[in-house]
Amino acid sequence: MLRAYQAHPSILDHPAPSVMFSQLMPDGITLSVTGYVRSPRITGDIKSDLLFEILKRLRAAKIPLSKPQTVMVGNLHDQSRAAFATTSLSV
Repeated sequence: MLRAYQAHPSILDHPAPSVMFSQLMPDGITLSVTGYVRSPRITGDIKSDLLFEILKRLRAAKIPLSKPQTVMVGNLHDQSRAAFATTSLSV
C-alpha cells in the first residue's frame, strides 16, 4: 500500500505518505494510509487510482479481501412473530 502511494505521481514526497495499523480483529486488520496532494480538488481521482492499484497489487500477491458477513436472527417456529434482523459486517 505504501509503495502504491509512493509511486503515484500526484502524491507529494513531503510530508511523506504513511501507513498506520488501526485495528486488529478476529477476521482481519484495518490499515490507514495517508498521502498528501497539491489540491483538494484532485483527491477523488487520486483516491480512485490508488484503490485500483492497491487491489491489483493485493490480487497479484494473492492476498484476499475479507467478505462481508450477514448474521440472521429469528424464530422459525413462530411464523406469526418471526422477526429477522440482518447485520452486514465488513471485516
